[in-house]
Amino acid sequence: MKKLSIVLSFLMIILLVISLVVSCTPKPKETVTLRLPMGQPAGDPFVTIYQDMADRFNERAGGEYEIVIYPGGSLVKIPEQLDASRTGAAELGSIGMGMYSGAENRFYATEMPFLYDNVHALAAGTGPELVKLVNDEIMVEKFNQIALGAHHTEMIELISTRPVRTLEDWPGLLLGAISPGLAAYTTQMGGTAVTSTFAETYSNLEKGVTDASLESPTAMLILGFVDVAKYVTFMSAIPTAFVITVNLDVWNAMPKKTKDILTEEVQQLGETLNEHFTNNYLANQERLAAAGVEVYVLPKAERDRWHEVIRPYTEEQLASMGAFGAGLKQIADKANAENP
Repeated sequence: MKKLSIVLSFLMIILLVISLVVSCTPKPKETVTLRLPMGQPAGDPFVTIYQDMADRFNERAGGEYEIVIYPGGSLVKIPEQLDASRTGAAELGSIGMGMYSGAENRFYATEMPFLYDNVHALAAGTGPELVKLVNDEIMVEKFNQIALGAHHTEMIELISTRPVRTLEDWPGLLLGAISPGLAAYTTQMGGTAVTSTFAETYSNLEKGVTDASLESPTAMLILGFVDVAKYVTFMSAIPTAFVITVNLDVWNAMPKKTKDILTEEVQQLGETLNEHFTNNYLANQERLAAAGVEVYVLPKAERDRWHEVIRPYTEEQLASMGAFGAGLKQIADKANAENP
């Protein structure tokens, strides 16, 4: 009986030790998901390049963090993406700043007509200096997020159902404008802005609701605008700029190692997309012609005429935007000087 008692006591001690060891063993941390909503559909090269970045980050993050991309507006529709990354409804954002100039007027400066002389200057100006300026002046304080990288998505050009080659062709032109900035450009040039959404562009051109739209050449091809509008004028006038952002609360809670990995991968994404869209832009003139479109490259003398018409307006707008406008002009002037 005494031996049995000793054995039972020994077994109880062993069980107690085991239970203590199990309870003290740290449980594996749950993976933190970083949701990135995108308006472009799955399979779009834009989304594919973002997915490549996510895959690299996920591998390096070792299961602690994971980026999940939601294409085609499946998580958040385009008009809501800026606010989603502000509130944390999405942890990451791919923000085309000109689209949100209604929420923040200074974003319009990134689509200021004739800010850059050519697509190479645009690529040079859409990088770390722009990221710093956007963070210092707007994103952190007003929208509770921090930008880590930037890229352009080509220059925006004019696709129309009739030729537009001179200033004299603008009066009477009904142009679908998806942002206040594009509407302002249209009216300054003498056309009539028709407020519309990106999704309405094709049907509006097809039905004659509009005569023209301002789009990237890649969008003209991928979205089939070339089927309903057969004239494209390359003006090299309107730039684009996206920033890749992280919700500030999520960023502040992130370990330094993860911050460094995310920053490196997002900056690489920006460089990759700048190269991709620059090369695409230059190749798209031939692609558009092959699609049956009449492509017209605005001669420098005529481009200068267009620029002079709108110059007082753009200078006034940039001046009204304080430090952000001045900083952006400084970035653009440097990029133009280095990329004549």
